[in-house]
Amino acid sequence: MRKSEQSHVQALIFDLDDTVYTSDARMLDVARKLLREIGLDKQSRFSDQLLQQAFARGPDQWLNGYMLNHDVSQHWRPSHEMWVEYGQRLLTSLRVKENLNELAKDMISRWESYGVDMRSYLPEESKLVLTELHTRGYRLGLVTNRWENPSSLLGRDSMLGLFEAIEYSRVPGYMKPSPFMLVQAATRLGTNPVRCACIGDFVSIDVEAARRAGMIPFLLTRHNPKEADRAPPGVSVVKGMMQLLSVFP
Repeated sequence: MRKSEQSHVQALIFDLDDTVYTSDARMLDVARKLLREIGLDKQSRFSDQLLQQAFARGPDQWLNGYMLNHDVSQHWRPSHEMWVEYGQRLLTSLRVKENLNELAKDMISRWESYGVDMRSYLPEESKLVLTELHTRGYRLGLVTNRWENPSSLLGRDSMLGLFEAIEYSRVPGYMKPSPFMLVQAATRLGTNPVRCACIGDFVSIDVEAARRAGMIPFLLTRHNPKEADRAPPGVSVVKGMMQLLSVFP
């Protein structure tokens, strides 16, 4: 980031998962764990690549199509019955043919009781940096591709009061890399998007959303160091939250 850009930044908008928070609830690992618990994947035959392909060509394609065809709102979320169908489509993509309904119900029930937020924790570094940036006068926002409002998670860790704008969605067109939520957060902050910096951990999601919104993108590589190789020219790369204190005086 050029010094001229640095000097006019008024607001910082953060991604949540693997940026502000850290979690051991990696989606593919959770999926593999649940498949094992319902009696599948006994020999760890579901690789990351196989699971990614199964999600993309089956349940994700169906659910994204449903949301777009029904023009759902930003904070729409699937019903329990839809999640069961999602599970059935995932199992079908994995070439499971018997007891689809029963297995899908069991898998979704386990997922709903898994408690992803309980497996998300706030590193002390994040708490220190966000508190200091807030003290320095920067307005803070949070934008996340989640089904649920993250306010309860932030409240649990006494961080809710630091953020003046919180946006969340998993609906295509609203979720990142769409710039929609970033622009909406800037509007809530009362700050022109060009005077906002956006900090996230994925080039194709966070950096791309920031660029589309006209914001200054920062790539945080603490959890995904390989993303640094994908960063477009001119994108600032930081290894950890602490580095932000030297960037934003």
